[in-house]
Amino acid sequence: MTRQPTDPVADEEILYRNIQDGRRRYELQPDGTLHFSSEAFLEPEMEPSVDRADLCSHDPRHSQRDDSDGVTSLLASEVRAIRDVGQATKKGKLERVYDVDIRPEPFYDHPILGTNEAHARIFTTPKCRNDGEFSKLKRSLARLASKRGWMIEPAQLRPPAGNGQPNSTQLSNNGSQ
Repeated sequence: MTRQPTDPVADEEILYRNIQDGRRRYELQPDGTLHFSSEAFLEPEMEPSVDRADLCSHDPRHSQRDDSDGVTSLLASEVRAIRDVGQATKKGKLERVYDVDIRPEPFYDHPILGTNEAHARIFTTPKCRNDGEFSKLKRSLARLASKRGWMIEPAQLRPPAGNGQPNSTQLSNNGSQ
């Protein structure tokens, strides 16, 4: 079955996320593991944008906004399994857990971005009300992305062109894809 842009996002779907290069959105740990910061999922609307791999021929370059940017991935079922976002008491204890989901949000003929039928948004129900709640979502997404690694490394991590190495490689914390 071929997915359509407005079909619900299935649990098994891979989601791509563009990560701007050089904005302290990731770091390599001394042991070589990758750690995304919560800033990798910063969005003014508090709903991080992703692209559905099934709708862009499983090509992470579709999500790469600038050649210097990197692209990571998430698995829809893992995003939906996030249970540490919600309303907290004054002492910081989570008293109401928010549901996390992915909504298809294709756009057409956008004046700057053009057309993107693969576009979707990660959101909570109820909607995050403040930066504190949204920060929890961003941290959870960063943790998931850190486990999956890069689909396309950002420019500053790529080997120089012409040295026999591929320009885009997948960096993984455990050496597997």
